[in-house]
Amino acid sequence: MRASLLSAALLNPPVLEPLRAVIGDDYANLLVGVLGNSATSKFLISNAGSSCLANMNGTSLGQVMVSSTSVDTCINALELLNVPLVQYALGNFSVSLSSSDNEAKDSFIDGLGLVEEGEIEQICSLYVNGFVPCLRAQLLPSLATLRSTAVNGCCAAWESESVSLFDYSITGQYTKMAQLIGDVFCATQTPALNGTSSQRCGYTFLQSSGEVANTTSANRAAALLKDLQVPTDQASLQDEGEAYTNTNGDIIEAVASGQYTTSGCVVALDRFATWVDGLSLADNSSKSYGIDLQSLFAFGKCVNGAAVFSLIQDFLPGSIVNVVSAYFSNACLHVPLKYADGCSFSRPASLVDWNYEPAHASQAGSEEQADGTSAINSINTVPPNVTADSNAVVSTTVHGTPFAVLFSVVCLMW
Repeated sequence: MRASLLSAALLNPPVLEPLRAVIGDDYANLLVGVLGNSATSKFLISNAGSSCLANMNGTSLGQVMVSSTSVDTCINALELLNVPLVQYALGNFSVSLSSSDNEAKDSFIDGLGLVEEGEIEQICSLYVNGFVPCLRAQLLPSLATLRSTAVNGCCAAWESESVSLFDYSITGQYTKMAQLIGDVFCATQTPALNGTSSQRCGYTFLQSSGEVANTTSANRAAALLKDLQVPTDQASLQDEGEAYTNTNGDIIEAVASGQYTTSGCVVALDRFATWVDGLSLADNSSKSYGIDLQSLFAFGKCVNGAAVFSLIQDFLPGSIVNVVSAYFSNACLHVPLKYADGCSFSRPASLVDWNYEPAHASQAGSEEQADGTSAINSINTVPPNVTADSNAVVSTTVHGTPFAVLFSVVCLMW
């Protein structure tokens, strides 16, 4: 198919109407809304990927989603739809798609501070033992087959982009990203915030994050700006709530007594940043939204906040965009990496044991049987044991079309 005939993006795509006929209007609109019309879409899929999906055979795409829900590895994943937080996220996003203001988004963030530890544990169990295996073994391979047989070459640019920028096939790229995101939210921290037992890092981040604790969009943006001004050699101090010096040379006071800190959960964030820094993507600012990733990550360097602000402004109410933009423009932002192994955390964290590593495109053969994400750096944490006993008990009577909802909500929440 000639490029001039392609639909450029998932805004009014040819795929939509036939997709609706298979999975229904609500599910199709939600899927396209997440990947094409939401503030998060730019982080989930590139322009080449959006064009690929927009021009897929909608009937075939819908059938792939429906058939995936009948596979054993995906039944566990669909139980995520029964978790109250996921149901709340789904309803909230549906409202935000039909409204131009940010009230629904702010309401959702307010609610995150009330999420209980048990709910995060339930989500992580289903994500690790259900969603990621389904994504890796069923959904992504099925979509790979569809791309090669039912899109008339419309996905060639996306496939080439994935190899050149990430050194993975599209399947490998999204599997790897799912693992890294899973580590951020589902790593296990010991001791927990209560001083005993353990808890998932997702709960730690919710309890310690200023972006969640603050009650206005402006204060949340200020908290994010503060977190993006931490030099690498000061990051361990910030993680433990101690006083540190930011990228502007200002001394930031220690947190108040009793205020929660992230501590060892930042190991997973360090791994994610290290992975991104090692990609060819990091050398190409035109493919990373104009951000100089090398300077963003490099020790002793930072980037002007104006470039980064362009990525987050869609999450803010229009009434405060200009004010927050001015603050970002006057800041020098930095993301520390490759530092966590040198820290002595009061509450260490252990990463998820994924038991496999997606093969790089430059490597011949199949998946590497390795230590997964824990092989990125030297690691001082030990992955927890994952056994069949840890799998959540699920119903086997799940129907087909909710898979579009599941995929959409997981993208939004993570």
